Amino acid sequence: MIIVSVDAGGSTTDCIAVDSTLDLLGVAQGGPGNYLAVGAETARDNVAATIERALSPTDPIEEPVVGGFGFAGMQLAEQEAVVREFLADIDVLESFEIVSDVALSHYALTAGDPGIAVVAGTGATAYGRDESGADVRTSGWGWLLGDEGSGFSLARRGLQTAARGFDGRGPETELTDRATQHFDVDSFLEIIKPVYEHAEPPGNIASFAEEVTAAAQAGDAVALDLLREAGEELALAAKAVDDELDLADPVSVGGVGGLLESTLVREQFVSAVTEQFQAPDVLEPIQHPVVGGVALAADNHAFSIDVDQLQALDARIERAGIDATEPQLQPSRD
Repeated sequence: MIIVSVDAGGSTTDCIAVDSTLDLLGVAQGGPGNYLAVGAETARDNVAATIERALSPTDPIEEPVVGGFGFAGMQLAEQEAVVREFLADIDVLESFEIVSDVALSHYALTAGDPGIAVVAGTGATAYGRDESGADVRTSGWGWLLGDEGSGFSLARRGLQTAARGFDGRGPETELTDRATQHFDVDSFLEIIKPVYEHAEPPGNIASFAEEVTAAAQAGDAVALDLLREAGEELALAAKAVDDELDLADPVSVGGVGGLLESTLVREQFVSAVTEQFQAPDVLEPIQHPVVGGVALAADNHAFSIDVDQLQALDARIERAGIDATEPQLQPSRD
């Protein structure tokens, strides 16, 4: 049996192919797989092309191919129905399981065991499952309503404190100078125009989170407070999940996403989790949530995978690299 695991996002689709011994057969990246962003036909074509590239080293395929899929933005039953319909058109798949991208991250961190995954990239959300399979999601309300602890939120707080420091309404911070440089203006007084012109998509503003992290690493007390605040918000989202699920101690909690790749941000997150939970089992980070689809598929095909095996697979992907080295199918312009 061959497993293809797919993380279908709004910008790219990542895919890996492994055999039943978890040997990495192929790695590929393609165009967007989120049909809400590009339409069902383009999403299907991008996903199918990415799977084909990941499987190309094994051609001809002589074993059944099963899939584990995570799709960005998939929360409602009608959205799942659309995805199931277009995946059924991909002939190479004998069977497949699908979950949201957040649930895929949970599988990547826990191998499907009870626990909580916190995802912190441009946005932020927390997701947990218990022994019975009951699940709860908190946060993830988007940049306008929430996403506290996310890259966007950290960047926005950084810009707010930079403005307060510039005015004298708050302590001085090097974030003021960093904002001036980041948005390529001569004076902080000129910052309103580039910030508001580039407020969407949220990733434009979220990129300033790197400057907040760099300022904290350089010893800026204001920036360090913002990182501590972000860690506390992420831990609070995880605790809200546990309040609903009442997971058995020690609760397994892990984090994934670009923001948590920063050592300093992760340290603040782990510290806050330790305060929120009684002796939690803090899970090792995963660089490639796409490995979660392997655990998802394994759950439904009578063989087991543990966290250590997923960590090892994650490391092999890191060495192989997920790289869009071939032409991608582009989103439709309709």
